[in-house]
Amino acid sequence: MNQWLKQGDSFLDKNNYAQALKAYEQAIGINSNSPGAWGGRGEALYGLKQYKEAIASFQRAIDLNPKLIAAWVGLGNALDDAGKPEQALGAYEQALRLNPNSATAWFNQGITLGRLKRHEEAIASYDKAVGINPEYDSAWLNRGNDLTDLKRYEDAISSYNRAISINPNKDSAWLNRGLALERLKRYEEAYSSFDKVAQLNPNRAIGWFKRGNALLRMQRYQEAIASYDRTLRIEPKSEAAWFNRGLALANLKQYQEAINAFDEALKINPNNAQAQQNRDLLEKQVRQPAATELV
Repeated sequence: MNQWLKQGDSFLDKNNYAQALKAYEQAIGINSNSPGAWGGRGEALYGLKQYKEAIASFQRAIDLNPKLIAAWVGLGNALDDAGKPEQALGAYEQALRLNPNSATAWFNQGITLGRLKRHEEAIASYDKAVGINPEYDSAWLNRGNDLTDLKRYEDAISSYNRAISINPNKDSAWLNRGLALERLKRYEEAYSSFDKVAQLNPNRAIGWFKRGNALLRMQRYQEAIASYDRTLRIEPKSEAAWFNRGLALANLKQYQEAINAFDEALKINPNNAQAQQNRDLLEKQVRQPAATELV
């Protein structure tokens, strides 16, 4: 049986949930009273997004060993994703009664509290998690997200900075740092963050799009256009990218190309009133040049 458990754990580490499930079920076939096998089965089912079955599996593990902290945390995760956040909090509380120093339990409790918009409590949970494990980059990241939701942007940036100092390749921390800086209208710093996202994950459209927006704000229109072009290579139907590309082109007085960009935005969303208004203004400008102010 131990061989099947080890095999299941190995598949879990590789995010191969289907094979992990098979291995844990083999272990259960040999010993149906193994809490570790039921807990592992729950993790595999959770990875497969089969939350109802995962809940039953974690509950079985807990019935066999009520002190199995990982099963309580897993149960909380499955309950949360099954749309039962209050029950999830109960599971995390039980895990924390068993081990108040479980950074993982504090972290996952923070996720559920954040989803419930209980941001102050979520931050307190993440504070506990990083107090136990100061190198918990995901906890610093999520802490920053809840601070952002509270519009405490400076504090959020500090939290994202901690996440980045631990894991400089965490593109989500760079992205969210850029978004907080953008809210503070610190566009040059925001640009640097979004540029890092584009470097770390060149196939992530939002990095290129937000990079373009920062450049647009900085009136670096040609560079903004290049960023929007990269966005559109990944997401050709990005209405916002076509619209902002049109703004940048218009500012460079490349009016016909700007009209074409607004046309593309209108193909995607014919109800985009701003795109229609800008297109009409530019068409008049092409026909009889005069001062033109876009919206």
